[in-house]
Amino acid sequence: MGMTNEHGVLRITNIGGTSLGKNEIVFLEDKVIDKSGATMDPNFQIVLDHEYIDLIVQYADDIRAAKREEELKQVPIIPETKTALGELLSRLGFTSLETQLNDLLSLYNDEDDGRDDEATPTSASSPQLHAFAGIVPTGIGAVDIPTTTPVFTNIHILKDPACAPIRASSIPKTAQVLIVPRGSCSFSQKLRNLPSFIRLVILLDKDALTPQDLVRPLLDKENEYGIMAVMVAGGGREWEREVGSLTLRRRWSVWVKDIRVGNIVVL
Repeated sequence: MGMTNEHGVLRITNIGGTSLGKNEIVFLEDKVIDKSGATMDPNFQIVLDHEYIDLIVQYADDIRAAKREEELKQVPIIPETKTALGELLSRLGFTSLETQLNDLLSLYNDEDDGRDDEATPTSASSPQLHAFAGIVPTGIGAVDIPTTTPVFTNIHILKDPACAPIRASSIPKTAQVLIVPRGSCSFSQKLRNLPSFIRLVILLDKDALTPQDLVRPLLDKENEYGIMAVMVAGGGREWEREVGSLTLRRRWSVWVKDIRVGNIVVL
């Protein structure tokens, strides 16, 4: 494996004699690496990113569309009825009602063939995934986020900044995630005002357009309920859509002799 140092960052240039383009990325499955920090080669390290994290999102309308599409494809095709009337109509050149219906169902089920993937971001088996970078808090109230989290499907948006105690009755007890706008009070106060059954709060900074615009939140008070928190840039329209499912994915970087390898992504 060949590498080159470009402005203080390493780039893999070839693997097994196969050259890589300047923008090509090498993906490593998490199964093939040891994330415990132990390594046989002291010059090769896999390091956990303690500042940024990825939020993997599926939008609710994409999930509903995929479900409807799957249900339509499960509609049974009506068999042809072999009757004397059917045979007579066939000989006279008329198409039976069953054939017309089958043709319509077949046409509807296949109508998405040839569509541009960008125009139809969903499929029957798996709605499109969207990845957004977030920044994790620091301070005594920050809760460690595990390397793998469950898929949260009960996600609710608060329009107010949660600077006053939120009545548990105003939020379904099945809620797992709350999306809360930043501002008007401290981050610790927001978490203190949330119901105890909430597992994750997403702090939405509507003044930030990119993750680089975010300021790392400081949780300077104890986090009584152990609620995980992540801040994301909400200046665009990405978080205006209803979120149907969400999971968190920790980021890992690869270092060789204390220099980061820029074109390796750990899945």
